[in-house]
Order: sequence, then C-alpha cells, then structure tokens
Amino acid sequence: MGRSISSLSIVFPGERVCAVSVVPADDTRRYCTEDGVWQTKENSTDIWRDDTECSTSNHFKQNNEEHALQLLLQICYTVGYSVSLGTLVLALGILLTFRKLHCTRNYIHMNLFGSFILRALAVLIKDLQRTDLAPKMANNEDDWLSVLTPQIPTSCRIVHISLHFFVGANYFWLLVEGIYLHTTIVSLILCERRMLLRYVAIGWFCPLLFIIPWVIARTYLENEG
Repeated sequence: MGRSISSLSIVFPGERVCAVSVVPADDTRRYCTEDGVWQTKENSTDIWRDDTECSTSNHFKQNNEEHALQLLLQICYTVGYSVSLGTLVLALGILLTFRKLHCTRNYIHMNLFGSFILRALAVLIKDLQRTDLAPKMANNEDDWLSVLTPQIPTSCRIVHISLHFFVGANYFWLLVEGIYLHTTIVSLILCERRMLLRYVAIGWFCPLLFIIPWVIARTYLENEG
C-alpha cells in the first residue's frame, strides 16, 4: 500500500521553512523543525515518520456503525422488494385465474405486473450474488484481493443486463398504459387484438433498442464488470 507525503520542501542553507507540515488523513507525517530540516529519530540519523494511518490494521478496521447502517438499509429495501413481489404475484395470479377478467386492458396490466416482478427478482438475485462473492469479514487486504479478480462471472453480467432490461420494460409498459388510455378515450373503432400485439412489441422489444447498444458499448469500451 502506497504512502504519500502531502508537503515536501527543498531547503537551502540558511533558510527556514514551516514549523509543522500539515497533511490530510491516511498519510505519512513528518515534523519540520525550526531549523528547516526534518526531525530525526532519537539517537539516530533516520528521519522520524508517523505512518500509523498507513498500517493495514487501521485501513481495514471494522466500522461497526457504518456496517450496521448499511445492513439496516439492505434489510429495509429487501423486505420492500419481497412484499412488492408477493403482492404482484398474487395480483397476477388473480388476473390469470378468472377468465372474466381477460381483456386488452387487463392483458396490459398483466404485462406491467410481470415486468415489475422480473425487476424485483433481478434485484434480489443481484444482492444474493454480491453476498456470495463478497467476503464475510474483510478485515485485511488479502480478504478483498481474494474476490476482487479481473474476471467477472458471466452470471453476474447476465443478471446486471437483465435488471437494466426489466427497468426499461417497466417504463415502456407504463407508456403502453398511457397509449391505451388515450386510444380508449379518443377512438373505440380500433381493433383491440391487433393493438395488443403492438403494445406487446412496445413493452418488451423497445427496451432492446437501448439495452443492446449499451451492452455492446460496455463490452468493447468498459468491460470491467
């Protein structure tokens, strides 16, 4: 791990420089005497240095408060996604079970619910993968280097791409909801079954127009996970 000194002065004979060198945290400290030279160790010609902040134990010490806050936030949004996933599955099951509810309007609702269900699943799977890849207790550099490898698992890439696709599908199915509402108000002459195919194309295929170029760009320009 590199160590740095924030201030370095070239001292010429007869000149005096700062009394104390002020440096930010996580750096090596030296004391500049009134004679314009670095303070040396007692009974030695070696320059005195305070490098306690550069020690491995200091850099990787466990921050219990921050870890507890992050864990609490993760639990909160995991519970939220899980509750949302359960209610959406229940709603989708009801719409699929009762045939009297089968119509173009509810077909659009089903696809919208499906896009949100798939998005929630992608988020939960992504968190599970991150938990499996990360060390349980990373207190030193070796623990982190064991998982921070240049090779990113293919499954992680697939889940990450799927999450972006499902987020895009959410917005396009919301757009479809608006288009359907508009066509319902403006005109009742259009064939609903023919329009449903167009709605499906907008909701599930339009996100690919953005996801595919993004995947290609990331693969060739920023393939770092």
